[in-house]
Amino acid sequence: MHLPIKDIWRLGLPLSLGLVIQMIIIMVDSAFAGNVSYIALAAVALGGGAFFILFLLIIGFTVGASVRAGQALGAGDEEAMFNCFRQGALVSVAFGVVLSWVLLELSPLMLFLRQDPEVVALAEKYLLWITWTLPLQALMVLVRDYFAVIDQPWKSVMPAFLTLLLNAFLDYCLATGNLGFPALGVTGIGIASLISNFFLVLMLLHAMGWNKVRQLFAFAHPDVWKDRGMVTLCVVSIPIAITLVLEEAFFSGTVFLAGAIGAAEQAAHQIVINLVGTSFLFNTGFGIAISIVIGKHVGAKRYDQILPTVKAGWIVAQIFTIPFGLILLFFSDLWIGLFLDQSLSSNQPTILFVKSVLWITFFMLFVDTIWLVLIEGLHGMLDTTFPAISAFIAYWLVGGPLALWATSRFPQAFLWIWIAMFIAAVLLTVMVYLRLRVKLRQFTQAL
Repeated sequence: MHLPIKDIWRLGLPLSLGLVIQMIIIMVDSAFAGNVSYIALAAVALGGGAFFILFLLIIGFTVGASVRAGQALGAGDEEAMFNCFRQGALVSVAFGVVLSWVLLELSPLMLFLRQDPEVVALAEKYLLWITWTLPLQALMVLVRDYFAVIDQPWKSVMPAFLTLLLNAFLDYCLATGNLGFPALGVTGIGIASLISNFFLVLMLLHAMGWNKVRQLFAFAHPDVWKDRGMVTLCVVSIPIAITLVLEEAFFSGTVFLAGAIGAAEQAAHQIVINLVGTSFLFNTGFGIAISIVIGKHVGAKRYDQILPTVKAGWIVAQIFTIPFGLILLFFSDLWIGLFLDQSLSSNQPTILFVKSVLWITFFMLFVDTIWLVLIEGLHGMLDTTFPAISAFIAYWLVGGPLALWATSRFPQAFLWIWIAMFIAAVLLTVMVYLRLRVKLRQFTQAL
C-alpha cells in the first residue's frame, strides 16, 4: 500500500506553520501578560478561552466550506470550488460580527462561574479589544484554506510570520511601556492583537489577488444560493462547529475550574495548555491537509486512497508530536521561564502545579494527535455528525462530570483536572476509530 506521506507533508507543513505562528502570537501575549503579573496572565487565559469558544463556532463553517471545496475541485468543477469559499465567507463574516457583540457581555457569566473578580475585570479590558478580531480571524482561516485547496499553501505563511513580528513589537511597546509608549498591561495586549489581525488579513487578501477578493465578497452572486448550496454548507458545517466548540468549551471549562480552585492553578493551567495547544495546532495543519486530500479523493471517486491518506497523516503527525513531548519532559524549566520569573517566591506555587501534571500531559499529546487525525479523516468524507456526538459524550458526559466530582472529593485537585481530560481524550479516540472503520468499509464497498 502506497502511503502519500509526501502529499500530506507538502500540504500540511505550511498549514501547520501558519497555525503554530498564530499560537505563538497567543503565547507571546501570555508571556507579556505574565511579565505584568500572574493575575494579568490569568486574565488573558480567561478572556482568551471565552474568545476561542465563539471563534470555533465560526471556524466550523470555514472547515465545512474547505472540505466541500476540495470535493468540488476533485470532481473537476473549479467554479463550484470557489463558490464554496464565497458561501463560507458570507456565513463566517456575518457570524463574526454578531458573536463579537456576544463576547462583550460575558463578564456576568464569568463572575457567576466563581472567577476571581480582579481577574474578570482585567479580562474585560482585554476582551474589549480582541473581540473585534473575530470576523478578521475567520476570514484569515478561510483564505488560508483556499490557498491549501488550490495547492498553494505557502502563500499564507509569510504574512503570518510578519504578523508575529508585528504583534511581538506592539506587545513590547504597549504592554510594559517601552520605547516611550504607555504601559497599558492587558489593554495594550488587546490593542496589539487587533492591529496585528488587521495587518494579517490585508496581507492575505493581497496575496489572494484583488480580483479574487472582489469575487469572494460578491455575496449577491446567484451561485451563492444555487442548488441549496447554503443549506448543504450549514448541514455539513454546524456539526463541525459543534465538535470544535464542545472540545474548546471543555478545555476552557477546565480553565474556569482551575480558576475556581485558585489564581495560581489557573496560571499554571494556562502555561501547560499553551504547550498542548501549540502541539495540537501544529498537528491540526496536517489534519486539515488530511481532510482536504480525502475530500479531493472522494470528489474524484478514488475511494481506495482514503485509508492510505489517513495512515500517512497519522505517521507525519506523530513524528511532529515527539519534539513537543521532549520539551515537556526535559525542558520544562525553560518553558515555564517564558511565562514566569522563577526567582520570585510568589510564582513558586504556580511552577509546582505545572510540574505536577507533566507526565500525564506527555501522554495526552499523543492521544490528541490520534483522534485529531481520525476526526479529520471523517470530515474529509463529510461525516461530521458522529464526531460531534462523540465529542459530546467524551467531554461532557464523562470528562466534565469526572473533573467536577474528582476536584471536589480528592486532594491534588489540579492534577485531577488533567486526569479527567486524558480519560475524555482516550474515550473520544476509541469512538472515532470505530466509526472510521465503518465508513471505510462503506466506501470500499462502493468501489
